[in-house]
Amino acid sequence: MFLISLIDLPKIRFSERLFFAVYPVMIADLISRFAAFYLIQPFFMIDNTSLNNNAFFLLLSYILVMPIYVIVHKILDIPYGSFTRLIFNKGISSTKRWLFWLGMLSYIVMIYFFQYANLLFNFPLDLQIDIRKTLVLLYAMLLLGILSVMNRYAKRLLEMKASRSYRRYLDNLEGYNHHIEDLYVEIDQFKQGYEETLTGLKDDIDSGDLERIRNSYEEVIGRDEHYLKENPKFELVSLVNIKSSAIKSLLSAKMVEMHKLGIKTYLELPDKIDHIHLPELDFLIILSVFLDNAIEESKSLDDAYVRIALLEDQGNQILVIENPTQAEQVDIRSIFQRGYSSKSQGRGIGLANVRDILENYPAVSLSTKSTKHRFSQTLVIREK
Repeated sequence: MFLISLIDLPKIRFSERLFFAVYPVMIADLISRFAAFYLIQPFFMIDNTSLNNNAFFLLLSYILVMPIYVIVHKILDIPYGSFTRLIFNKGISSTKRWLFWLGMLSYIVMIYFFQYANLLFNFPLDLQIDIRKTLVLLYAMLLLGILSVMNRYAKRLLEMKASRSYRRYLDNLEGYNHHIEDLYVEIDQFKQGYEETLTGLKDDIDSGDLERIRNSYEEVIGRDEHYLKENPKFELVSLVNIKSSAIKSLLSAKMVEMHKLGIKTYLELPDKIDHIHLPELDFLIILSVFLDNAIEESKSLDDAYVRIALLEDQGNQILVIENPTQAEQVDIRSIFQRGYSSKSQGRGIGLANVRDILENYPAVSLSTKSTKHRFSQTLVIREK
């Protein structure tokens, strides 16, 4: 497992590599021995010698590993993969990680020591098995306790994340409402100015001077066309196609931020979207990460822009975010690694979180492309 992690995950920390190498072995061994000692032996009413030497019972104990693993996760209500993410969460100290790793290692050393102790100390078989039974029961109870504590910690983290997201949602919603109010004011001012312009144009028409009429017409059309195209507030009008207030407020806040940074924004929302085929909190996290990365990469470029498209196609929802890059081609194999960054430390955490979220939704696919100084992410959410 250690060698596999070197090939499959070349950039993870050494502590993470040790975890991925030891944890699956320990879990499989612990569950298989628990099944053999506390399920198979009582059910078939066999003695220690038969249990130790029968290949069928050995095979059966390993067959039961996955069902028991699934049942434990269902009982404790632990999402798959969440324990691994929690172990390496920023809130868990490195000391606790090393203690957990040493605990796993101590189980493996002790269980195999007493399995082969008769070769060194001539332990009776029944005594060896009784010691191994006790060790398996103690470590199983310890692991269940750790899983239960970590599960409660995970739920607290989720509640804190939901609370922060709700506060951001309220802030973004307030900002969105202010932009709508400003838009109404500007539309009213534009209307009044247009009425005055039409009155002046009527005077020019009444004069009968064709050159004067042409100049006034071109001045009015050119000025108003430029005003409508360059004013970012009118981009927000298309947000009415999205029913979710949280998504609307996030998009509006990011668009205003991009306008302040001088980044051109192209927003495409051609379809009316009543709901997203993902939990809203997870979609907001993904959208926020994509937009933050696009802003971060674009803001230092001369031709800064961000294209945002959210549309529906045959029941599937498609989100596309595109931005220019300083490098001609970004190494997309590395950007989802935790901690990866081409500019500063820590910026890879966002995309690593996106990867973790998407692991829970097999119906969602993400396509990442980078070529000719363009970077795009296409998220396809299939209807359940």
